[in-house]
Amino acid sequence: MWISLQFRWIQATYPAITIIFERAVLTASLPVAAVMYSLGLASIVDSSDVPYYLAVLLAVMYYSVGRPLPSSYHAAPAADPKIGGGGLGKKERVMMETRSTVQSHLDGFFMALLTVCLPGATYAAIHWVVLFRHSVHVYSLLLLLSVPLLYVSMLPQGLWWIPGKGPSVVFAQKVIIGVALIAALAGFEGRVVFHSFGSYIKLQPPWDWIAVTVGLFGFSAVTVAHMSGALGVTCDVTVAGTFLLICVTAGSMALGIPMAWLPAASGLALFYDSQHIREYLVFVTGAFITCVWFMFQHFWFLDVTIGAMSLHNMCYQVLGGVLQALLIPGLVHAGASATTTTALLVIQALTIAPMEEQLYLVSHEDFAGEVMYPGYLVLATSAAGLLVARRLKAWGMLTDVGNWLMHG
Repeated sequence: MWISLQFRWIQATYPAITIIFERAVLTASLPVAAVMYSLGLASIVDSSDVPYYLAVLLAVMYYSVGRPLPSSYHAAPAADPKIGGGGLGKKERVMMETRSTVQSHLDGFFMALLTVCLPGATYAAIHWVVLFRHSVHVYSLLLLLSVPLLYVSMLPQGLWWIPGKGPSVVFAQKVIIGVALIAALAGFEGRVVFHSFGSYIKLQPPWDWIAVTVGLFGFSAVTVAHMSGALGVTCDVTVAGTFLLICVTAGSMALGIPMAWLPAASGLALFYDSQHIREYLVFVTGAFITCVWFMFQHFWFLDVTIGAMSLHNMCYQVLGGVLQALLIPGLVHAGASATTTTALLVIQALTIAPMEEQLYLVSHEDFAGEVMYPGYLVLATSAAGLLVARRLKAWGMLTDVGNWLMHG
């Protein structure tokens, strides 16, 4: 079909067939690419990681071909039926005049369904024997189903195929986002927090689940209120700050953090209300002291060498990167100069990159055992760095040299 579309005489003589071929090629590209990606990923990564890589690739594919695209042949002139015999009939001409997008609403729904369900279905097929015997697989499946749904629903024109107009579509989008966000947080809590970092949680069941749930869901609620513009309008900032302090207290109790440092968390709420940098520095101080305590409590006493770097030096680098990561958002929000922001970002990149390289190389050596730093984390941090650099450059908060260094 794609080869047929390259002949201009077919475009001019049979415009209706051209549009049908274009629609078939575009709609079929996502499921065909999904099959090819799955087979290719299975040959280069561990089978248990295939669904996660597939979810990312399908998200990129849906962004590219799943949203409404204008037809390249919508305005193609039809040839005289006396010459080629393929002119448009009345019905076909009306169809071309009323619909200029390649995909139909059913095509969009089909591609969104594949984007949301295929990673979870792949995971279920790989772990079918033990899927419901261990809770970690249930949480992983929940995460793989909810995160793509959240991505599709928040993507501009991601839900364009929903029938109806106006408030009904907006309401449906909000409901889908809410359900997907709750499911994603539940999957993250079970699969990441308790499965991967459960050894750092000091409370006993069921208080550990209660504390982590209050902290995770409460902080997410405040974040959603901020991103939606509800803080200060429908939600009072003082109430949100009090709620945020409760969430931080719950999370600190779960991790065993000393209560003497908790008032520093109120600095973030005060900064949101006053926009003064001194309140933000109070928050930065409390968060950094907490990170230092966590490092000394769990890692500082270990005399271990990871690759060519000692664990003590790695702790210094982590703390340096955390301090800069805490400072940069407040400085950007307070209107710091582009030179200051650029210097902090470059220093942070030079701090994190060598540590990331050592963790990745050690994890992929022969007989390395459990992988500490998988390859997808390298891709994720690189993508996040590029996204932040482009956004700051668009805001005028990053110099040309800094933008070039971050992309390099």
